[in-house]
Amino acid sequence: MQPSSSKSKPADFQPGVRSADQGDGNLFWAGIEKGLKQGREQGEQIGYREGEADGLYWLIEKKLGGTAADDVRAPLEAADSDSLRLWSERILTAASQEADFR
Repeated sequence: MQPSSSKSKPADFQPGVRSADQGDGNLFWAGIEKGLKQGREQGEQIGYREGEADGLYWLIEKKLGGTAADDVRAPLEAADSDSLRLWSERILTAASQEADFR
């Protein structure tokens, strides 16, 4: 019989549950679980921001034309969510390509 690795997942491991008798193996898996959760949350935030940028690009394209949308593509891709929300409000009243989306 081979010795078990300290990094192997114990048979009684339950994600998110820790007890006083859990050893280093469970702490390892709890760390993995925490890292995966943080990665998912960051991915969701990035995806949400990209969706905001895509939606705003579409609105600019429909309201001001393809040239205007192409001119602001790079700033939209680099913008944070707060800026994208502000610009989404501005597109509602924008009358020309001179609207400030930078």
